[in-house]
Amino acid sequence: MKLLYKFDFKDGVDMSRVETQLLESFMTSVDIFGEPEMKLSATYLVAGREAVLEVARIAGLHTLLVFVGRLSRLIGVDQYSMNSMERSGVAV
Repeated sequence: MKLLYKFDFKDGVDMSRVETQLLESFMTSVDIFGEPEMKLSATYLVAGREAVLEVARIAGLHTLLVFVGRLSRLIGVDQYSMNSMERSGVAV
């Protein structure tokens, strides 16, 4: 089972900073869990005023927690909303 976390950002939020924080959060998890584990654990996409993080394993959850912490400090919790949904199915 995978979980998708969708972040919507308010106007005025610098999305390049958001993408940088997401990449740095991902790389922090790579440093801890290793690249092979991260390839199985998380993927992400930033497009427009949205970011999506797909979490499959504990290393992906770590990435999510680091990212939310960084966002809260960088832009403030009132500048974005986050929703989660379950994603089932088999990757091809």
